[in-house]
Amino acid sequence: MYFAPDGKRYVINPKDADSWERARELHRDQLIVIYVKYLKDVNTKIEIEAADTLNDLLRGKDVFVNKSFADPNAIVRVEKPVAVQPAASAAAPGAGAAPSAAVAKAMPPSKPKKTNITPKYGVQVTNELFHNGNVEAWKKILESYQTKFPDLTVHVMFGGEVINDINSLFKWGKVKHGDSIFFQVSGEDILGVSKLQKYLFEGASQRYEQFLKLGVGRVLNLF
Repeated sequence: MYFAPDGKRYVINPKDADSWERARELHRDQLIVIYVKYLKDVNTKIEIEAADTLNDLLRGKDVFVNKSFADPNAIVRVEKPVAVQPAASAAAPGAGAAPSAAVAKAMPPSKPKKTNITPKYGVQVTNELFHNGNVEAWKKILESYQTKFPDLTVHVMFGGEVINDINSLFKWGKVKHGDSIFFQVSGEDILGVSKLQKYLFEGASQRYEQFLKLGVGRVLNLF
């Protein structure tokens, strides 16, 4: 189970490529809980070794796969869907009849809202340093974006880590000229990403002051 930066939780079956695709990327310093059950008998040693091996794989290490991890007698069952024939309606011709129980069962359940997430977009720092003024400009830009699109979430990353507090980017000399800060946007209907990237680039340059001078004490109307 992977706990993503956007607050979503993803249950991943390592044998199912589609379940990996739902999570898209695994970010560093995010929580992952590995559940392992050895079905042949009670053997916690194998379970712990399997969990440790998967953990090493996720970290990009070379691992030795114990043959006991796989059950050679396991059978993968694929059940064919059963076709449901709609029952004849007892309603009078032309009358609006409610669907029968059989038809209702055949109807697929309503799907939950799909959360999309963009690829990572890089914003290069062209100021001499990404200092406190740049941080404040980014905060104003992100505030404007979130106000315009309250159902969307912006995720900021630097050095392979998810930045939950923009203020943490202001450590003298931490983010230098030429470094790139990355961001992603998640939500159902994602809009305004190119404009957001443009403004963040301006905020990481020597032109950051324009965002601090406009609308002092108010949310900027940028989007």
